[in-house]
Amino acid sequence: MVEEAGKEYAEVKTAKDTDSDEFFESLGSAFSEFIAVYNKRLVFDKENVRVKPLDRYNLGGSSQRNTVFLLARSGPKSMSELADNVNYDRGNMTRLVDYLVKQGLARRFQQENNRKQVYVELTAKGYALIDEEEGVFVKNMRDKVRDKLDDAERLDLLETLKKAASYLKRL
Repeated sequence: MVEEAGKEYAEVKTAKDTDSDEFFESLGSAFSEFIAVYNKRLVFDKENVRVKPLDRYNLGGSSQRNTVFLLARSGPKSMSELADNVNYDRGNMTRLVDYLVKQGLARRFQQENNRKQVYVELTAKGYALIDEEEGVFVKNMRDKVRDKLDDAERLDLLETLKKAASYLKRL
C-alpha cells in the first residue's frame, strides 16, 4: 500500500504480459488512483480556501462540472449526447440543463434540419465562467507544483501528462 496524505491507495503492480487480465486490472487501478489523487489534490481540495467559480452556481458535483466542461470543450451537444458523455441519467441531465439555462450559462436550440432534436450550448456567460474556473484551477495547481516538485519533477510531470493524453486520444 502507498500512503498519500493519510489515505491509503493500492500500490499498482507491474505485469510482464500486457495482454493479461492482471495487466488490465493494474491499468485500471493506476487510472483510478490517478483520478482519485487528481480530484483530491487539485479539483476538490479542501485545504484550498479560494471559492471556485462553479461553486457560486452550485455546480460542484462531478457530473455537473463534467457537463459544463464538455460543452466548453466540444461545443453544442444534444441532450442525449450530454447524458451519455458524462454518464448522467437523462432526467437529471434535463434538470441540470434547465438550471444552466435559468442561470444564463447555457441555451437550448434546435437545428432547422431536425426540429425534434434539442441541443445545448454554453452562452458567453457560461464560457466566461469556465475561463474563470480554469484560472483558479491553474493558480491552485501552480501553487501546489511550486511547493512540492523540483524543476526536473515538473518537467517529468508535464511530459508524462502529454504522453498519457496522447495515448488516451487513441482509445
